[in-house]
Amino acid sequence: MLSHPMPEPYLSEPQQIELFHAVGRRLASVVTGTKCQKIAGQVPGIAGIPLLGAFVSLKQDGELRSCMGTMSDEIPLGAAVEQAVILAAREDPRFPPINAAELFDLDMEIWLLWGMKRVSLRGTDRLNAVEIGRHGVQIARGGNRGLLLPGVALEYGMNPQTFWEAVCRKAGLPEDAWLDDRSLLHTFEGRAIHGPVSATENIDKKTADEMIFAAKFDRQPLPPTGLSVEELSDIQRVCAETFQGMADGISPPAYFPGLFDALVSGAAVSYQLPERPVLICSKISVRPDVPFQIALIELLQILGEQVNKFGATINEIMEAKIDVAVFWDPVIHGNVLRHDVRTVDTAYRSVMVSSPQGWIVQFNADLTLDEMLQNAEQYLEWNDPDLADVISFAAVSTSPVLLSSVSKPYRGAEIRPPAIAGAFYPADAAEMNRMLDQMLAPPPDSPS
Repeated sequence: MLSHPMPEPYLSEPQQIELFHAVGRRLASVVTGTKCQKIAGQVPGIAGIPLLGAFVSLKQDGELRSCMGTMSDEIPLGAAVEQAVILAAREDPRFPPINAAELFDLDMEIWLLWGMKRVSLRGTDRLNAVEIGRHGVQIARGGNRGLLLPGVALEYGMNPQTFWEAVCRKAGLPEDAWLDDRSLLHTFEGRAIHGPVSATENIDKKTADEMIFAAKFDRQPLPPTGLSVEELSDIQRVCAETFQGMADGISPPAYFPGLFDALVSGAAVSYQLPERPVLICSKISVRPDVPFQIALIELLQILGEQVNKFGATINEIMEAKIDVAVFWDPVIHGNVLRHDVRTVDTAYRSVMVSSPQGWIVQFNADLTLDEMLQNAEQYLEWNDPDLADVISFAAVSTSPVLLSSVSKPYRGAEIRPPAIAGAFYPADAAEMNRMLDQMLAPPPDSPS
């Protein structure tokens, strides 16, 4: 980082308004796939101002929908905000990409950052490095990194200690890692320009038409072309035949001609050997970027390795039942405390709960959404419900599905009673000393 922190960038009120509208237009164009001039070209008077970085944060009904950005030693405002808006529209790995139907309901914050400083204080003195409302924080240790913008502490009513603890959790570190001398801590400053995306002025007509059409009909991504119950039956049959061929030493093909293929959000394959536990392999993403056939072949190979470890016989493999599920069209609905799932029909959509502790996906028309959330809590036992996102996917499956990145914890039926004096060693001190003397006494024929 720079040896001398860069000064606060100055933007007049008209320039801030100009930047807000430029970012709104660029966001709308990226989401709808229409043309729009880059940020630097829309705000040439301020595009060259040096920044530490920029972030674009998008919220829906107060809940985070996307937040992405870029940081460097020094980067021009135009380039930093251009990268941030594109990343926020498409690339936040925690959420599905923004779709056009959402744009009118989103609030936008454009964060301009400066003043990165390393925290040289140690121990609890590091609390004094943070001024709530002014500073954002960053932590790095090994390969773990986390960053929180200045607005996070204000939004959640944090003090310096809970702010440091929160950035540790985001980095995947213990909550007290900020006290560890091995952790590299920085503070930085930032200012946000915010407002509803719907207030954006001078949007290109084609872009506006796309937004209005999407909002009017609540248009969502279409299901993968050709994926029907019949197609799923074909996939199930091909999987069974391929798996049986693998048992005879035949490698799976690199591609299945004529079989369904598209970018999806995930796939799962389960295998039920007679009188054996169900084996399940899955690959799932909150983004529609999983090539289905590549994922399917990969899952079959992993499943084959697991079956080999079980020592299954050819007859068992021939009698086994194989099931397949496919997921697409991810939509985020909020978190486990606050969510809107009125459009989720569990007969057609699966439900995912994703938290820092892991994730669980369920697709079962016989369960209500509340029952699925109760199941999820049994698996994840989340520490912070605000961070447990509720996401749904369109889904088809040959059987009900429950996938999880973590195992369901089981508690023993009994709690071991505490030790009681005198229950193992004598309670009387003198008697216990005599017992120890006997234990430690040398054998009769040994020299003293």
